[in-house]
Amino acid sequence: MHVRRLNLRELLGTVLLEAEVGETLHVLCDTFPGRWPGTPGGDAAAAYLERKLKEYGLDNVHAERFPLWAWKRGAVRIEAIAPFARPLCGLALPNTGSHDVEAEVVFADFSSLEEWRAIAPTVRGRIVFCQGSARKEQRLPIGRAQKARMAADAGAVGFAWVSEREGRVLLIGSVERDVGDAVPCVAVAREDAAALRRALDRGRRVALRMKTENEFREVQASNIVGEVPGGRSGEPLVIAGAHYDGHDIGDGAHDDASGTACMLEAARALSRYRDDLGSTLRFVLFTAEEMGVVGSRVYVDQHEAELDSIRFMLNVDGVGLSPDGDEYFHLPLGGPVVDRLREELSALQRPIVVEQGTMPLSWDHEGFALQGVPCGSLTDPVGGGNRKSWAHTSADSLDKLSVDGVRRAAGHVALILALVANDSAWPGTRLSSTRVTETLANLGIAEDIRRARDSSWRKLVIGR
Repeated sequence: MHVRRLNLRELLGTVLLEAEVGETLHVLCDTFPGRWPGTPGGDAAAAYLERKLKEYGLDNVHAERFPLWAWKRGAVRIEAIAPFARPLCGLALPNTGSHDVEAEVVFADFSSLEEWRAIAPTVRGRIVFCQGSARKEQRLPIGRAQKARMAADAGAVGFAWVSEREGRVLLIGSVERDVGDAVPCVAVAREDAAALRRALDRGRRVALRMKTENEFREVQASNIVGEVPGGRSGEPLVIAGAHYDGHDIGDGAHDDASGTACMLEAARALSRYRDDLGSTLRFVLFTAEEMGVVGSRVYVDQHEAELDSIRFMLNVDGVGLSPDGDEYFHLPLGGPVVDRLREELSALQRPIVVEQGTMPLSWDHEGFALQGVPCGSLTDPVGGGNRKSWAHTSADSLDKLSVDGVRRAAGHVALILALVANDSAWPGTRLSSTRVTETLANLGIAEDIRRARDSSWRKLVIGR
């Protein structure tokens, strides 16, 4: 592979020897915590990012605005009414509407469709409790939003997502709007769920009351865009993205101020090497990912005419838990780009695992993947020890991150973008709709799930 004049090790040093990443993280996490769409913090963060891309010398910097039904959190009350009376520690899941229900509880501990089929007949008319975890050996774990939909479709009248964290730290995350309109969906503390389970294990009837009061407001949301033009006219685009929004209950440091900081730093570094790039790099900072991967889906929809000209889409979501910079690179459509990137990163002695299809589709690469565009997400290989992720909790704060780790990840982002932009024999091409369906089916993603994912975001975009 020929890289035009660009010294990759010099590029990496440009990132590693600068202090911009730490300042960006400080501003995003400490000055604009949460950055939920339609809030003052979300709007201020968008303006800040647009300003920084201009400061770093990118071309065509602008905000792409769209009308959004932004969810706003209200009061929630969750209490056991049998066999004892006690309040439960909980929060509404984003996109949940206003409800007031009383019903018995059933625990639905399942990690596969086969397990769910055995449980599904027992949930009608009940509030379903699900654990917020999956077995390690699972290739594509069934996530929160999918479990909530399955419960609602089976006749449940409520859904509770049980936190993995001790100390009554709640694990939240969005559900699809039509599901949240149909049934109350909440997060419940692990300790409170354990108390209910102990009562059930003793053969006692367990019932809850769940009352949620939330609303949707019409707001203007913004994806922030800027470009580093390449030197060869007519070359395909390389898209680099991360979402700058976080959940309304915390600072959104790991998820995903870390990815946003990586993108800003890579944009700053690569802007200095614009004369040495083949393809144009387009940086897109997405909003409303935490509402259901909305911002990136809107972007794909608005830029449909350009999809054939996209060489690769790189997404970054959740890096910097460790200073080591040993990320995980997931490419859902697989193909020859997996081997190409694995070989090139290995030759540069970068400790990055590159493979296909071992994480859920529902990240900001989703819209690109469903349209057959070669894409992938760089993230932390979350495990034990110092790799405990606090994403989707109130504890997702900057002190949990290694700034050096985020800086190393930013260096890797810059390297990957340079490699793809300058590869004259890049093997990635857009897949047909039939090939996309076949590829996802081989990963265990059924066509009905694809269709649901392809339509759910539209319910939050005004006029779609």
